[in-house]
Amino acid sequence: MYGSLFRSIDSSTLVEHVRAASKGDGEIAVIDVREQKAYAEGLILLSTNLPLQRLELSVATALPRLHTPIVIVDRHGELAAQAVERLHALGYQDLAVLDGGIERWQADGLPLYSGFNVRSKAFAEHVEHAFATPGITATELFARQAGGDDILVLDSRPFAEYHYSTVPGALSVPGAELVRSVRDIAPAPSTTLVVSCGGRTRSIIGAQSLISAGVPNPVLTLRNGTGGLRLDGIELEYGANRAHSPASEAALDWAQSATEHLVNSPPLTTSAFSALLGDGQRSLYVFDLREADAYAAGHHPLARHVSGGQLLQAIDVHAPVWNARIVLIDDGALVRARQTAYWLEQLGSFEVALMAQPEVPDATAQGPQQVPVRPIKRATVEHVSAAELAEALQHNAPSTPVQVVDLALSPAYRQGHIADSRWALRSELQQLLAQGPGRIVLTCESGQFADVAGQYLVAEQPALASRVQVLTGGNQAWRAAGFPLVASVAQAPADVAHFIDVWTPPQQTVGDLLGAVKAYLTWEVGLLEQLARDPLQAILIRGVRPPSPPAQT
Repeated sequence: MYGSLFRSIDSSTLVEHVRAASKGDGEIAVIDVREQKAYAEGLILLSTNLPLQRLELSVATALPRLHTPIVIVDRHGELAAQAVERLHALGYQDLAVLDGGIERWQADGLPLYSGFNVRSKAFAEHVEHAFATPGITATELFARQAGGDDILVLDSRPFAEYHYSTVPGALSVPGAELVRSVRDIAPAPSTTLVVSCGGRTRSIIGAQSLISAGVPNPVLTLRNGTGGLRLDGIELEYGANRAHSPASEAALDWAQSATEHLVNSPPLTTSAFSALLGDGQRSLYVFDLREADAYAAGHHPLARHVSGGQLLQAIDVHAPVWNARIVLIDDGALVRARQTAYWLEQLGSFEVALMAQPEVPDATAQGPQQVPVRPIKRATVEHVSAAELAEALQHNAPSTPVQVVDLALSPAYRQGHIADSRWALRSELQQLLAQGPGRIVLTCESGQFADVAGQYLVAEQPALASRVQVLTGGNQAWRAAGFPLVASVAQAPADVAHFIDVWTPPQQTVGDLLGAVKAYLTWEVGLLEQLARDPLQAILIRGVRPPSPPAQT
């Protein structure tokens, strides 16, 4: 049906393979190649979204081992052949397609979910139910504060999210830093700690992490986070800058003792880590959980920087391979790593190990890690500099027009793009070229993806070589050369309707914001019931175990 590059498998076979991987027998990745918005409208919870649009850029970090069995998923098979061709060209050896796509999956009586990072969110709901994690509503919180109660709100999201909007008076303490810093933040055990986020997931995991560590303070989740404030008619605070200070030695000593019991295995030695790196039979992900400035000062070349809280929040994106190995790098205290490993082991399907940064060999890489891209050179594409493009646009002639086509992710395009450039999906390029004479100059955030798209386009149709160029360095180089970028401000749903490449979080909805937030929170709470009805529940979430002895106070 699909040719000789790959085979097709049915729903039951896919379930058998994932079930085996979740029990430690082999590994597998289930990759849905539709655009993110379509994926979020109906997805298989076993899958990870790697859109065909940017597959070549994302696949090296998502699927680091070329022999990992990969199953391609789409709606009913329309994108599978292209995805397999590209993956095969990049060197992947074991490729299959889910026969009939998600439509057949659903017809076979297996469930579909909506949303994004769904497995992580369902897991958090499971945690709240299993641990009976206590919570408080926004209205109750402000009533208690007005009554003089000693309450401190800790926003567990990354600082940028906190800075954009937060609970009035909240302190920024990203999830992986909560236990490390809590004894400095709230030295009096009578202070009630309320952990918040944008919705529910990170506040549940953050609050339960504090409780499981044995913090003596009363700890509550803020039910529904900043979304709950919106629904209760309470104004958010914008532009807050109250960041937690680095943990003191005393606070870190307490946190280290409080988390030692969470993970049984000792940290990796240098030789053990080297053995994992040399094992070609298993996929390996290496994540550095330290703060961004420490990572930038020096890190292992293979390590990607992800804060602990964000790793659990989006584990399907960061580690798509079932039964992969994960190494969590931290400082010598290993507090972040132990917390993260504790939750990942309960989520299931990973073999997790810890490692202290001083143990890491060659930890000398400086600056942000560059996303690796496997060799994909298929054709030569002409490049133009920012100055050359600016001159061409200034002298643009109707007979031989120059059109700038921006392939950036739509949020980046809306934030800043070259004036009069057109946003497009990669799949639309041939159609654009067929509309008339002239040339198109491809750009994107850094120019990397535009170069990939241009190579494939010219390789497939060599006659287009004279009409396709790529802006060297993309929009970043354009701005660096002193040329302006313009923003597109969405005023109504129609302004964003054609941007189908991303799922829009509810609190960024244009139009009925409160309706979107309410629907999202209802959906998130309902995940627990939906998961309970799922015959694959035992695969999706291993279970929840309480920490063994209580931490010292």
